[in-house]
Amino acid sequence: MACGVGNLELVQLLLAHGADPFLSTQLNDGLCYSAAAQFGCYRYLHKRLRRHVLRGRDRPPGHNTGAARSGRAVLLQDFLQVCPSDDSHYSNQFIYECLPLLFNILRYSKKEGTVLLLADILCAVYGWEPPVPAVRADAAPPAAAPAPAPARVDPAYVNNPSLADVTFRVEGRLFYGHKIVLVSESPRLRAMLAPPAAAAAALAPAPGAGAAPGPAGAATPAAPAPPLVQINDIRYHIFERVMQYLYSGGCARLALPEADVLEVLAAASFFQLRPLQRYCEARAATTVDLNNLVSVYIHAKVYGATQLLEYCEGFLLQNMVALLTYDDSVKRLLFGKRLPGHNVLGGLLTTLQKRIEARKNQTKAR
Repeated sequence: MACGVGNLELVQLLLAHGADPFLSTQLNDGLCYSAAAQFGCYRYLHKRLRRHVLRGRDRPPGHNTGAARSGRAVLLQDFLQVCPSDDSHYSNQFIYECLPLLFNILRYSKKEGTVLLLADILCAVYGWEPPVPAVRADAAPPAAAPAPAPARVDPAYVNNPSLADVTFRVEGRLFYGHKIVLVSESPRLRAMLAPPAAAAAALAPAPGAGAAPGPAGAATPAAPAPPLVQINDIRYHIFERVMQYLYSGGCARLALPEADVLEVLAAASFFQLRPLQRYCEARAATTVDLNNLVSVYIHAKVYGATQLLEYCEGFLLQNMVALLTYDDSVKRLLFGKRLPGHNVLGGLLTTLQKRIEARKNQTKAR
């Protein structure tokens, strides 16, 4: 009834004495004063929050902004009181109506206190379990796996001119390779090293024609020089790590320093080496902290590392208050100019909604 007539003070008093904010009166009382009362006091607070946001947009600059901010802060504190403490109480209305509203307030709020309060709410909703299931590397062996299988090719052939049929130029230095090894796993290298169609047609004999005999005593023509392929935007030692992966046939024998993980991730994305990329995602996820979150997030976003991106979003939601007070780079990431196809807050909202839905399903399964 208090919710139906809009008596916020009475709603607060009832909450303080243990009232259930999500207890619906729809089945117990068919004479509710308004539709809002049938969904508990959460519905009432949701409408008031939405009304304050819309009024804040329509209000002229400088018009009673202090009172508006104060009212918004009070409403957010009220929301903390009715925020569900049990996963089973998260309704679709809460997930798909209230959470987008909170993110909308976060996007446009200019007051640091309101931003931190919203961050605290989102941290509480997300929970303190691990951000996401551990990022798995498809090619990484489990802890109890047997000894690594033998390398695909003798490691002595890495950057060995013996029998090499392709040469790369990386940072002005030459790197020798063998096509049969390189094209077997990388679609990008396969396309780079494929002969042009015209050249392939010229080299192919005509149908039904045999090999034309050469003049007696004519010398055999010399074999053409191996093609030279220019590699840009990848450092020499990073390219060497990628080649070591290709020749060894997996990540088990790959000695990859932590400082090189993100660069190898970028190179693996370029050469379309999915197992190596997943391996780098798993390695990078174990190093995410307050200092490098922005850098790891940007790499994951740019190079399509979906598992690592989801992990970074979970880490950000779980530690948003600490991150916002620790470094301005996180504020620039969240509230900077939005680029086409790059909506950080939208990604965080989607990750949070998926997290709540997953927990609800786990609760139902029990």
